[in-house]
Amino acid sequence: MEDDPYAHLFRTNHPPGQIEITSLQQGVESMLPRISQLRSELEFLEGKLRLYRLALSPTRRLPAEILTEIFTFLDDKTLLKTSMVCRAWYSASAALSAKTISTNRISFYLDVPYAQVGSWLSKPVKGIKTLKLEHDACDRPCGCYKSTVQCPWTAPKFIALWSEPSKFPDVDLGLNFSSPHCLLSLVGGIGLAPSWRSRSNLDLTFGGSWPGRSTKYRTLLNYLPDALKTLSLRFRELDRGRSIPPIEIPATPFDTLTTLALDCSWNSPFVLSVVRASPNLGDLSLSFWNCRHTWTETVAPVSLPKVHTLCLKYADADAVGQTIQLLRLPALEHLRLYNPGRAWCDPHGLRKALTSLRLLSSTQHIHRIRSLDLDRVRDDAQALWDIFSTFPFLENLTLKEVDFGASCFLTLDRQHLEGTARPLLPALRKLEMWVLDLHTFDLALFLLYVKARQAKAREGGDVGERSGGPVGLRQIILSYNYAATGAQVDAVRKENSTMLRTLSEDFGSEVHILVRRL
Repeated sequence: MEDDPYAHLFRTNHPPGQIEITSLQQGVESMLPRISQLRSELEFLEGKLRLYRLALSPTRRLPAEILTEIFTFLDDKTLLKTSMVCRAWYSASAALSAKTISTNRISFYLDVPYAQVGSWLSKPVKGIKTLKLEHDACDRPCGCYKSTVQCPWTAPKFIALWSEPSKFPDVDLGLNFSSPHCLLSLVGGIGLAPSWRSRSNLDLTFGGSWPGRSTKYRTLLNYLPDALKTLSLRFRELDRGRSIPPIEIPATPFDTLTTLALDCSWNSPFVLSVVRASPNLGDLSLSFWNCRHTWTETVAPVSLPKVHTLCLKYADADAVGQTIQLLRLPALEHLRLYNPGRAWCDPHGLRKALTSLRLLSSTQHIHRIRSLDLDRVRDDAQALWDIFSTFPFLENLTLKEVDFGASCFLTLDRQHLEGTARPLLPALRKLEMWVLDLHTFDLALFLLYVKARQAKAREGGDVGERSGGPVGLRQIILSYNYAATGAQVDAVRKENSTMLRTLSEDFGSEVHILVRRL
């Protein structure tokens, strides 16, 4: 400050002289170019910051489930870098890491690797652990049905693990047996150990070989834990020449189950017997691969008054339609159909499945359906439009591997919107379309359709009043198939950036565009 020739001006009230004023003016003028340069640099940096925030804004708002699916394809190093983008991304990556650490699948051939199992069970993990043990017998079932053969599941040190109360209580357990007799051997070795009898979650898979007399498996399910709430049963296709074992369905634990997943390649009597014994189910999943309806006599309907979620896989109406017709689901809200009709090109598979469920003929049931998930549907455009028009209160729709070419049902609804009619699915809040073909799916045309649909929904206003929120779609997820590259999808997104921004700002619709890798 002492070296500054103008310092005395700040310590006195005397006005500066003419020479000092001239010098000050020259000093200020000499700094103007530098000030201008700094302002230009500031504007440039602020512009880059705005672009950065604009680029990250949509990705920051990605739902956690979408982030998790994206992160599953990243290596550990890339995942670590990606997790530092923002808090939401860090939380998603942390949840994925925790899930990876807490899940273990162990396959063995001769003996259960009890040391590996015990070591993993001893590791502290936040949340619930998931352990799946699989006996890989190379298509040769265990011979423990013979009294002279020791079952690998009854190794003394493995059985000893069940006697330790701290090992299994908080573990979701999955057991894959090469022979159903292995379950009998395992339970016989465990005895009344609390770690087995008190289990609330269990996943069992049985191979297709049922050696010995089939009558010995009559009480197979009597050995299930009494406290079960969630049960998954998979019965693989029986070996050629084997008859279906006469398995009895005990009251316990089936009468207290709340979640049941049954994958059976046998026939309808067994499937319906299991379902009929579970009146308190809320979540039901049935897979009918190679299953047939073999009853010839009249069968009473199966009433499941609490089921709110139903998943049907390979529900070929020609094979199991009569079985599905017997289900009575008055509280059904969420429905998922995977490959209805089994035949890949069946143009009526979805209609047949919904007809079997009596959903296309009962208005009372239609009004309760809130979520619909369709996978590998091949019904034509007109059929899909007719079907969706019967779901006026559907809020969530997920479509996977459904054709969205020039003749898809959206084209018909686009033509429908040109008139005065209401849009298809007026209550829809969330639309997901997965495995899209980059060459057949026209994003620009789809976004124009969404804009017209949103405008039409806003004019109506009745849906918004019913749900208590803004009308129209709130979230759209578009996922291209593995053939599309990230650069191609980015180019399509850039071409339609104006429309994407309009949908977000004018209608509050978030559109997430992803690339799905197989």
